[in-house]
Amino acid sequence: MSKAYLSLMKHALDAGYTLEVDDGEETFTGLKYKQAKDVIENVEEARLNIINADDKIIAWAYILPYGVGDDESVADWSVPADDNLPQDDPSWFVERWFNDTQL
Repeated sequence: MSKAYLSLMKHALDAGYTLEVDDGEETFTGLKYKQAKDVIENVEEARLNIINADDKIIAWAYILPYGVGDDESVADWSVPADDNLPQDDPSWFVERWFNDTQL
């Protein structure tokens, strides 16, 4: 089983979203899986934002890459309660990923 945050990043990129990783000192923003993964794996904790084409954060996840089980590496996550997000840009993106990984 791969770590949950790796699955989340792949899922987000496959859906056309941008990754933003904040490690507390630096922020990486882009479409490169390996660069985002490297930033996360060089710290004990990080915040992963998933950003749509309009530069809006549609979901975030708190990542713990070490010291927890693979399925617990996404320690917390949320989607904003934003009625301004268009219908074709689902704010339930992370919920869909979470449900897919629980099967």
